[in-house]
Amino acid sequence: SKYENVVSKVKKEDGEEQMSQAQHMLKAAQEKEALQRQGDDLDDKIRRAEREIRSLENTLGHLVTRNQKYKENFQSANSQNQSELEEKHMLEEQARVANEVLFKKKKVLAQLEREEQEDVNRYEELQANLEQMEAHVGDLTAARAGLQQEIAAQQDKLDRASRALQVSMRRATEAGVDTSPDGPAGLDLETRGLKDQNQSVLFSLSNALQDHQEDVLPLFQ
Repeated sequence: SKYENVVSKVKKEDGEEQMSQAQHMLKAAQEKEALQRQGDDLDDKIRRAEREIRSLENTLGHLVTRNQKYKENFQSANSQNQSELEEKHMLEEQARVANEVLFKKKKVLAQLEREEQEDVNRYEELQANLEQMEAHVGDLTAARAGLQQEIAAQQDKLDRASRALQVSMRRATEAGVDTSPDGPAGLDLETRGLKDQNQSVLFSLSNALQDHQEDVLPLFQ
């Protein structure tokens, strides 16, 4: 019957909707975990880079101090030999190299910090989407439960109507009325029963659509 087709369609599409929502939630959870791991790795890299930068800064500070002292001694000396000049050039070259390395390390650290912030932003966006999806699943679950209750209630009404029809048919038969399927009385009783059933089903579906319009309508598209 039309009612049974509607019930079957609702149950089938409800199962498909649940599977689709579950797949999306699983994918979102996996992406969230991957971002968390990536963020942890970036944190480790940043900490290592910061330690290296501090070490380079300390080394550079020592070199600058040593070089400054050497320059002071060099300027106050009346004479100098070739070895002192070579040491001076060596210290200046070491300071230059240390400055270059320090600059590169700071650049890498800035890039790691930008990547970490991007991962944090993606993580927060994914978390918000996951929470929104969970809320939507909750709404759909509530709508499904309400629709199932309506269907169960209408099934009880259909059962009562069917029993009432059988009683009417039996009484009509006992009264000598022709209740065969092709007879006028039989057709009239069957028509009334089907009309009551259809009205009951339509009333139930109308209530479900009014109470959960946004969640139920996609099930019939």
